[in-house]
Amino acid sequence: MNKLEIINELKNQTGDWMFYYYSSNPDHPPKCYTGENAKHAICNLLQLDRKTVTLDKIIESFTRKFYQPFNVLETLDVKEHNLEDLSVNLLVDLYKYKKIDPYLYYHWNLMTNGLSEFLFRGRTHEETMKSFRINYRKALSKNCDRDSSSLGLMRKLNDAFVSLGLVNGLDLHEMIGFDFVKMITLNELKSSSQSTVNKYKRAL
Repeated sequence: MNKLEIINELKNQTGDWMFYYYSSNPDHPPKCYTGENAKHAICNLLQLDRKTVTLDKIIESFTRKFYQPFNVLETLDVKEHNLEDLSVNLLVDLYKYKKIDPYLYYHWNLMTNGLSEFLFRGRTHEETMKSFRINYRKALSKNCDRDSSSLGLMRKLNDAFVSLGLVNGLDLHEMIGFDFVKMITLNELKSSSQSTVNKYKRAL
């Protein structure tokens, strides 16, 4: 992906920056950060006061939390002190190094008759469940009821979950709690995608 494509990926439908930070500590789940612009987003990520932040503070805090951003600093015009350009370039760099991503990723790892493992993802709960519905249908074998409407398939699946003891039926948090679904990290995407019917470019 080029720089502009990455920037567009890291923005939501309203044009604000929105992404998840994937910590290297597996005990820390991905955390969502937002910002009206790149400067606000990087300040939220680095826990800096955006009213008093300076170029030096951003670089120092970024280096302490992540790494020395040599590639970004080489192209930075220090004389202009453009904090927005610096913030954009740092966020793009974090995306390339798989530290941040616009999506949360999930793996349906329960193989049953007529259903293969699959991945799904989303920025929000609604987007995630839409991805689940689409990829659930793709994972069904040809012998299954793939011709039913998406709503019909989900109704049947909801009833099946309720019969298994999931109080809320087709609910993401309950599916995770019952180990039907597992949230995966960016580093796990490539290995997870090898056993699934669908792939995401981020996993390659």
